[in-house]
Amino acid sequence: MASDCHTIRSLFVLPIICAVLLVGCQAERKTSTAPAIEKLRSTTDPANEHPLRALRAAFRQSYDNARDQVDASMNVLVVVRFSDMFLVKNGKVVERSKGIPEKYHLLALTAHVPLMVTVSLRTHLGKPLPDDVKKDLAVKLTLIEPAISDLGNYGFAEDEVAWQLKVLTETQAFLRSAMSEGVTEDALRAYLNRVTQPMMELAGRAGEAQVDATHAAMTTWRNELTDAEWKNLRVIIIGLRQARDQYAQTQYFAALFPDRPNSLFRGENRRVIYVEEAAINRDDNAFKVERGVAATVALDESASTLIFNNPDTMAVDIMAEGARHRIAQLALKSLGNASPKDAAAAR
Repeated sequence: MASDCHTIRSLFVLPIICAVLLVGCQAERKTSTAPAIEKLRSTTDPANEHPLRALRAAFRQSYDNARDQVDASMNVLVVVRFSDMFLVKNGKVVERSKGIPEKYHLLALTAHVPLMVTVSLRTHLGKPLPDDVKKDLAVKLTLIEPAISDLGNYGFAEDEVAWQLKVLTETQAFLRSAMSEGVTEDALRAYLNRVTQPMMELAGRAGEAQVDATHAAMTTWRNELTDAEWKNLRVIIIGLRQARDQYAQTQYFAALFPDRPNSLFRGENRRVIYVEEAAINRDDNAFKVERGVAATVALDESASTLIFNNPDTMAVDIMAEGARHRIAQLALKSLGNASPKDAAAAR
């Protein structure tokens, strides 16, 4: 237990130290107009440089050198960025594949319909619907019937069609009732109770499809890598804050490359690194991107409370169960066997 506590404390302490260093750097920039700082910055003679700056510069250079060494050592990477997967050798993309197939997107579209209904109506419960909301619901209603008719055109399994049909027909009836009578919280919860099970079945099937596509790419790329390259390969997964925990591809790569966990998010470890996507504009004082992330989390918490009676459920990948089920069925250890490329070279 003491060891676990020490590990957990370490996971928190390191980011805090990094945050302090970054904040210090930002504070340095933001206070650059202060006379004392300006005086220090105007000093070009190393002999007259402020001792603290000289010390910081020396250690920063050592850090940069060490980081460059680590970067150079990561000569084989798999980079996952949403649907795309890249095999990178010595800094160059040598192969590209799809880790999220079209079937995933189609199933996920229907699985997300209850979420969209919830966020559209959550602030209008027990109140007359404004005209603009009614118009929006009317547009959505005109799209549901063609979507139902279109279900037979994608090669879905019978149960996948049935689950989607349940979600769409229940949504159609619920929206019609909402437009004519308004919607109460009880009515919304009753609708969600009717569609949650088929919604999660669709999400699970989408997670399986995602794992299958990722596994197909890795099986192909394994034949192109030596044993040494496979042993040192690292994975970088670029994604969003929601839903980082138990992300399907993180689960897959954690099972393929088990290693020491280095994050409070399950599945992330020393060889499987999740990088949250964020475009940082240092000249933006409106903090639009950061506010957008915070708003997404807050909105998802509200919707998650209504849908699952748990504010944290939507912070977990809803494809997690399907991915976990499929991973358990895969012979992942076979990919660690001797490389066909090495065997061919030995002949």
